[in-house]
Amino acid sequence: MPTRHRDLSLQRSKTTWICANNAKDELEESFSDYVNLVKKIPTILSNNGLGQTLAFLNSKPKNDTYKKLFKQIQQWLAERIYKWTALTTPNIIALVQNGSVDRYRWATTELLQFITWLKLHSSSLDIGSLENDNSNDSTTDNNNGTVPFNSTHSELE
Repeated sequence: MPTRHRDLSLQRSKTTWICANNAKDELEESFSDYVNLVKKIPTILSNNGLGQTLAFLNSKPKNDTYKKLFKQIQQWLAERIYKWTALTTPNIIALVQNGSVDRYRWATTELLQFITWLKLHSSSLDIGSLENDNSNDSTTDNNNGTVPFNSTHSELE
């Protein structure tokens, strides 16, 4: 992987780790809703496009989960694609609507990559969803959620 791409991937990872932790701290009880929303964004984005996805998130200003995710996306895209600083960030929807087609495609691709990282980090912090995932796993031991140490390969098949 070329250095520039690796550096950008590391930057995305670092930023999304901070975003996920901030969301967990601020949203507390509704953090699982945030994680579920993050998981839905790629589908929403591919079905509706970037502008409509941003408008959808922005249309729910009283919902802290939507508002938090919208602000995180807005900050990342404004700084990364449109070169705005965090202090002067305008509404990202206006930038998307008035930008070029190439910049729209770039922003869409960048959002998908950003969300991929955010999904990984936020899911790893959502203990409730991890416990639910383990309870549905047929290879786990019901007592502690782990595969018994003395199991042989043939027992697991």
